[in-house]
Amino acid sequence: MRLEELGSKCFHDLVSRSIFQRSSSECSKFVMHDLVQDLAQFCFRKNPYFQLSAERLRKVRHSCYTRGEFDGKNKFNVLYEVEHLRTFLPVLKRGGTDVSYITNMLLHDLLPKFKKLRVLSLQGYYITQLPVSFTDLRLLRYLNFAGTRIRSLPESTCSLLNLQILIVRDCVCLMNLPSKLKKLINLCHLDIEGANLLKEMPLGVKKLKYLQTLSNFIVGRGSVSTLKDLSDLKFVRGKLCISGLENMTNSQDAREAMLFEKEHLEALLLQWGSEIDDSRDVVAEENVLDMLQPHKNIKMLTVKCYGGLRFPLWIGDPLFCNMEVLKLENCENCMSLPSLGLLGSLKHLTVKGLSRLRVIGAEIYEQGCSKPFQSLETLHFENMPAWECWDTSIIENEHVEAFPRLHELSVVGCSNLSGKLPEFLPSLETLVVTKCPDLVVRVSSFPKLCRLEIDECKGLSCSTPIDSEQMKCVTISNSLLQIYGCKGMIYNNCPSDSRSLLRSTQPISSFLELGKLLKQGFQNVETLAVGDSQWIELRRHHMFSPFRKPVQRLNILTHPDEISIDESRMSLVPFPEVQFLPNNLRSLEIVNSSALKSLPEEMMGNNAQLESLYISHCDSLTFIARCKLPLSLESLDIWYCQNLQQLVVEDELNACSSSPSLLKYLRIYECPELITISSGIKLLEALEYLYIIDCPKLESVPDGLHSVNCLQRLFLHNCPRLASFPVGGLPSTISCISIGGCEKLQALPDNMHKLNSLQELEISECPSIVSFPPEGFPTNLKSLKVEDVKMYKALIEWGLHRLNSLRRLWIHECHNAKSFPDEAMRMMLPNSLTELIIWGSPRLKYLSSMGFSNLTCLEYLWISNCPILKSFPQFGLPSSLLQLHIDGCPLLKKDFKRYKGKEWSQISHIPRVAIDGKFIYD
Repeated sequence: MRLEELGSKCFHDLVSRSIFQRSSSECSKFVMHDLVQDLAQFCFRKNPYFQLSAERLRKVRHSCYTRGEFDGKNKFNVLYEVEHLRTFLPVLKRGGTDVSYITNMLLHDLLPKFKKLRVLSLQGYYITQLPVSFTDLRLLRYLNFAGTRIRSLPESTCSLLNLQILIVRDCVCLMNLPSKLKKLINLCHLDIEGANLLKEMPLGVKKLKYLQTLSNFIVGRGSVSTLKDLSDLKFVRGKLCISGLENMTNSQDAREAMLFEKEHLEALLLQWGSEIDDSRDVVAEENVLDMLQPHKNIKMLTVKCYGGLRFPLWIGDPLFCNMEVLKLENCENCMSLPSLGLLGSLKHLTVKGLSRLRVIGAEIYEQGCSKPFQSLETLHFENMPAWECWDTSIIENEHVEAFPRLHELSVVGCSNLSGKLPEFLPSLETLVVTKCPDLVVRVSSFPKLCRLEIDECKGLSCSTPIDSEQMKCVTISNSLLQIYGCKGMIYNNCPSDSRSLLRSTQPISSFLELGKLLKQGFQNVETLAVGDSQWIELRRHHMFSPFRKPVQRLNILTHPDEISIDESRMSLVPFPEVQFLPNNLRSLEIVNSSALKSLPEEMMGNNAQLESLYISHCDSLTFIARCKLPLSLESLDIWYCQNLQQLVVEDELNACSSSPSLLKYLRIYECPELITISSGIKLLEALEYLYIIDCPKLESVPDGLHSVNCLQRLFLHNCPRLASFPVGGLPSTISCISIGGCEKLQALPDNMHKLNSLQELEISECPSIVSFPPEGFPTNLKSLKVEDVKMYKALIEWGLHRLNSLRRLWIHECHNAKSFPDEAMRMMLPNSLTELIIWGSPRLKYLSSMGFSNLTCLEYLWISNCPILKSFPQFGLPSSLLQLHIDGCPLLKKDFKRYKGKEWSQISHIPRVAIDGKFIYD
């Protein structure tokens, strides 16, 4: 038994005992069982034996940690005490970032000292260059650079004679492999999948006789390495991709690859160059493919960009009894398909880009076969512009049972296809036919059909009843049932029982027609959508009566959970006449309605479940409602309504029902005539989010805002006439305040220091604010952005260091400061800061050593548009720093040149450094 097989057996034994379990998010991965993990953590916390003393730390052998987005120097400090490390293995946490950044000090200073290292992984780190010293790790067995940005592996990699696993998967910048790779005679696994810039294999791959994994073999033009090298790799298993086959001139080399002997190979991809032109040798390519016949155990076969006129007979050979997946893609010269019907285990078949194929006929079924495609589950045809006919006559024989298990059929981009598709598919659940303008889709004996998508076809014909009990969702645009862009719908010869569709030979030109067509069918539908038909008219009729269940979602364009009425794209009666909306409607969208002046009063009472309302580009709208908003409304968005002046008519508000409002989200964007939101607080008493942006005539926010005890976020931007906040300030529940572009605003809200829930505060472009709140800001503030010179000075005088919970600080336009923090004003920063942004300080010359010395938590520093800034703190930047961005600071740029700049040592430990938008290691 091979060591890998023994290891696999041991692992599956652990799985059977619930030590590990299969990941719920990725079926190919396993995670430790929660109970085992909890037990391990409990023991580690409670038992002093597990606590790492300095002596035990020196003896640590294995380091496995969760890879973060930025892994800095401090993360690895503990490893400086370790002497005999054998495993360095970062792992990606679920939902983590694909690309991470790591401190340069780990690569150049720390890892080279671990001479006994066996396992080294730097997977997913943004590394462009490897230190030469890493090849001194002569005991390495496992080396993983997957997803890095390395451009080459140094030749000295070939001195790692103990190496068994080398992974450079998805190294998209990798240009070549070491020329002496053949020296790695113990190599068992070589994964280069996704390293698409590699052009050839190095000489002597055949000497890697123990290779079990070889993801790709690349045939180079005039390469010294040929397919013959595969003949000696007798243990290759799993998946193999052979690319660059257009460069082969000798078909005998293909035969000598001996693929038919590689019994452990499960998946084979054969790929030629994507451009099929006159320079390609058609006969040679036919011979090569004929010679590349794999072992009969193959399960998956893909042939891409093959330039021959025919496929070899072996592709349809029934002796390939394990083949489950077959893909024939972009084989543009092929004019026929092989006989595939006898592949008894075939489950998934894709035929794509065969641009010269005209007819699919009896040849694919095999004469005399009573049950062709007996296991096929999915069948996809795509981008076959010359295909004219699918001859189904042989499978219409009552003695032939074809496609008995097919549950998904799609035909996409076959512009000349006409005639008919197979009519009896007893297991079909999904039928997708799009971009076939000459094809009338006939829905026949599909008893299990539950998803139908028809897009840009000549028409749809139903000749037998559809069992509409299967249809839980009818969508005529971009969803489960699509009849989209068709010239007509034809339902013929349908019995008039309760489960069939009525006879109709007319195109759908109105909802009345649609209602008739659906009256006796699709009675379980809960969702209906109609999109991009040329003629849609809304009339008063009982269009929703055909449905057994109340329709809750109606989409007339793009949003599947909304009703969207867009007069710019459809012919509609004016919205105020629309009085037949379903009572259960929860979401309504109105766009580009020139006739809409306000919502109809009937909506306020009839649509008692309406929760979301979106109105955009309705230039006749002057107010939303005369008296009240729908009581159930929770979210209201109003965008680009040029004449909106108020939400409700103020003089009638007090006469309205006193029922409490449920409105939680109010967002108003670019309504230039809006003067007021509401003079009373009744409409806003449940409000949580208030956003008002680009409303130049808005003069005030509602009185009594301090009593809205649910308010959490307030955004007021570009409202230049807003002069003040109402007396009483804001409620203590508020967590975020953002105020900007309010030129006449003279003061911040009252009692700012009492806002104990406030976490984020942003003040920008409010030049009329002349005074700082005398009591200051609440000390639990976590994020502060100040873009005003006067406010900046007042903030320093009050004492910025008092904000002892502050994590993010953005300072803009501190014009007169020569240092930051400002030494002349004895400015101190809170040591809780993790993010600091300094922007637009034309006189700033240096960063203060004293001011930065206590910033032990700082992780992000961005300095922008400080043209005479020339030095950083004398004793360096904090070791906690993970990101440094420098823009528009020309005097610093030359000093931070990689390895050569005089200030390079100050930033070399930072994982990500970008100067003028360019990553410094690129």
